[in-house]
Amino acid sequence: MENILFYRMDAQQLDFEENSFDLIVTRNLTWNLENPEQAYLQWHRVLSPGGRLLNFDANWYLHVHDAEKRREYELGRINTHKNNYDDHYNNTDIEAMEAIARKLPLSRINRPEWDASVLLSVGFKKVLVETALGEKVWDEEEKVNYGSTPMFMVMGEK
Repeated sequence: MENILFYRMDAQQLDFEENSFDLIVTRNLTWNLENPEQAYLQWHRVLSPGGRLLNFDANWYLHVHDAEKRREYELGRINTHKNNYDDHYNNTDIEAMEAIARKLPLSRINRPEWDASVLLSVGFKKVLVETALGEKVWDEEEKVNYGSTPMFMVMGEK
């Protein structure tokens, strides 16, 4: 672990050679991308045969397009107050984030079904989806804060 190198680059246009990695792990990234399908293509390209992608994400900001999700999100804000929890959105510029989310394609799509379909279409041979990871890894405060955006994992094997 002494030789860790950090690179800054566009996840949708990687500068790495084909078949460079055995494992790629992402968290809360894909929803932020203007062209997430291109990122999946790139991640597939740089994975070695048999390599795996573990993508952890959620339906962040689906509530800007879906009235029911908006109600769930607002209920989460109310419940953080009722339970005397810190609201994890308090230090976020909600208006700015929602304006950004309105422009991003995955803020409109109820995932992870979309992700699994795209992984198969770009060439991943095996795809596994695990939903409701928050139930396993979040404490009670996080469950109240993020209950309207359950975390999922999509695994793709090249």
